[in-house]
Amino acid sequence: MSFLAPITKTIRGCHGFFRGIKWLKSHPRYFFLLFLPIFLGLLLLFFGWGSLYQYRDEIFSRVLFAKPDSLLGAGLYYVAKAVVFGALVILGLLLYALFINILSSPIYDLVSMAVERELLGEKLPEINLWASLKLMGEELKKVLFILVLSTGILFVPFLNILTPLFAAFFVSWDLYDFPLARRGWSFRQRVAFVFSHGWGVLGLGLWLLIPGLQLFIMPLAVTGGTILAVEDLKKSRKIEQ
Repeated sequence: MSFLAPITKTIRGCHGFFRGIKWLKSHPRYFFLLFLPIFLGLLLLFFGWGSLYQYRDEIFSRVLFAKPDSLLGAGLYYVAKAVVFGALVILGLLLYALFINILSSPIYDLVSMAVERELLGEKLPEINLWASLKLMGEELKKVLFILVLSTGILFVPFLNILTPLFAAFFVSWDLYDFPLARRGWSFRQRVAFVFSHGWGVLGLGLWLLIPGLQLFIMPLAVTGGTILAVEDLKKSRKIEQ
């Protein structure tokens, strides 16, 4: 792998989001369909942030040391409090993104399937509502894996400052994964494939770091994630002939 390969792959992932938006512009009915998860996500996020604010004192008392009396100790206490609060907000956004994707996975999968069908120029097996709902079980496995890994990273010194990048990667993986899950791959196979194309997945996820726009960007990134995944499957010769 050349030195510039990670950069070019990350840029390709970033551009994948715009390619997905372009696809939605030519298929407006799917664009409006994706607004339903956005509405559900707003309700869930406001509820989560409200709970965080309501129980903030109890949370801080459990995870922080007692406030020292000295000036220096008090300063360190407030810095630690700010870091913990920021980490909780970021972790809350990650949890929101993952669990709202479980609830909205049937919608996301239908949109992703329409994108893949057009890209491959062939008819894919039709998926009924019951089969689509089964994807929730696969999503739950992925949520547990990501939750354990991201929580562990959060408590590793120096590595935890990269928490936003890890969160963006994990959420982007969630949107990239639909074509892989449809092929009946095991969870281990899907993890290996995603990490082998990790720079492109990260590039798509960088858009999710824009403050205040995650709610709108995440559902719309389903199409871009599908485009990237299908192209990677073709290059890896994993598309069934």
